[in-house]
Amino acid sequence: MVRLDSVATVSDSAFPSAVHARVAPINRSTTTSIPQPSQQPELGTFGNVGTANVRGPGYWGLDAALARTFQIHEAQKVELRVEAFNLTNSFRMNDPTVSLNSSLFGKVTTAQDSRIMQFALKYVF
Repeated sequence: MVRLDSVATVSDSAFPSAVHARVAPINRSTTTSIPQPSQQPELGTFGNVGTANVRGPGYWGLDAALARTFQIHEAQKVELRVEAFNLTNSFRMNDPTVSLNSSLFGKVTTAQDSRIMQFALKYVF
């Protein structure tokens, strides 16, 4: 979504005074949004940034499971189960480094697990 940075003027005989509206552009960055501190707080005092201010990159995941039960006898059955996590094998970044003393502050250096599949066979009697 893009907004124009312009001034719109509307005037009509029913509205004797003109209406002015200024629309600012929206900054939609694909990187993480980390507020930049303006200055270091004084020694022994807390800054004005609240807790949990750093948001990591968003992601979506697709996990799936399939199960099938096979009847062997009246009181016996076998269940086969297949599970997959991150089925599409999408790249999912972890949160950025938030330690102010680190040279990696604000950078994402790790990722979450790639696709994981597991199989199970259960015998019920």
